[in-house]
Amino acid sequence: MRVDMSPGAVHERLVEMEQLWELSVALLDSRPLDGSHFRPRRRETVLIQESIRKVLVEEWDPIGVGGVPEAIDEYDSYIGRLYSILVGSRSADEIAACLANIESEEMGVATSNEVRCHVAQRLLRLPVALS
Repeated sequence: MRVDMSPGAVHERLVEMEQLWELSVALLDSRPLDGSHFRPRRRETVLIQESIRKVLVEEWDPIGVGGVPEAIDEYDSYIGRLYSILVGSRSADEIAACLANIESEEMGVATSNEVRCHVAQRLLRLPVALS
């Protein structure tokens, strides 16, 4: 079976998965299913993702894709891991360790501990709580 892995097809599947997730949360919370409560949370989620992305591209950027519009999403696969720390332990050390692990295990490049600590502090200043 061939799966369309084009960016557009992947994006469509991710949007559908997010909508299904929101529906399941709504069902569990016994909210009315008119869809009115989905839009604000979706906007919040997108803003949080974009703010994390911006820090990663502009201040971390271990492979040097900053300034390349086509590569703006290069670090998106790491946003979820970092978000989990940001809403969980909120530990700068844990964020820096996560970035170091990504660099060494997945990229084969390294920034400095100074850069990772700076990025951790910047990420911790982001508003990441969903209302």
